[in-house]
Amino acid sequence: MLSVMIVEDSRLARLELSTQLQAFSDVQLVAQAASVNQAQQEIVNCRPDVLFLDINLPGGDGFSFLESLPQPPLVVFTTAYSEHALKAFEVNAVDYLLKPIEPQRLAAALQKCRQQLAPQRSSPQLPKGGQARFFIKDGEQCHLVQLDQVRYFQAVGNYCQVYFAGKHPMMLSSLNRLEETLDPELFFRANRHQLINLNAIANIAPTFHGRLLVTLSCGTEIELSQRQSSKLRQVLSL
Repeated sequence: MLSVMIVEDSRLARLELSTQLQAFSDVQLVAQAASVNQAQQEIVNCRPDVLFLDINLPGGDGFSFLESLPQPPLVVFTTAYSEHALKAFEVNAVDYLLKPIEPQRLAAALQKCRQQLAPQRSSPQLPKGGQARFFIKDGEQCHLVQLDQVRYFQAVGNYCQVYFAGKHPMMLSSLNRLEETLDPELFFRANRHQLINLNAIANIAPTFHGRLLVTLSCGTEIELSQRQSSKLRQVLSL
């Protein structure tokens, strides 16, 4: 089952899309929002698999709303304008649908979502606890990795790379899925693209716009989003 949320300021457009979605037996519409503020409230409660997101919205735009989410779902942009398509795919959108939405294009977008979610739902969960170990394949090699040896996880589309001991093999799981599995006392969501090992932090420095720049023990520098910078200050009592 695909849980879906619609963020669209036009009531008629919301009604049309929600009606079209009823044709798909495995799709459940869990929430609708007409503005960025309303969407920010709704998405916390419903945590959808897929977000159908308009670009021009009261209180902001679809891109800024997406940037504000620490755990963004799969996104299908819905808009009457084609000029934002390149930017949409730069933020890893699954699809970009022009209004009025054609049924076959909607069906294709939903199928892409199913395909991207399938590996996440079938991938094994990582064990919790820093001393726990897991296997990960890297080409022809297979590594037995202790969880606290992982410096960070990096999102690559809807998969992620695991960085440890100078290696960075790919894992068939999304960053969101990993975050739900891992111990929050060990791994912290730095931004939309990275989960960092708190024990691997070597240095923390503020940036000029109020965010934090974290340097890990492996030398990698990672800038936290503004929201996650505030959270890390609370976690570490900075």
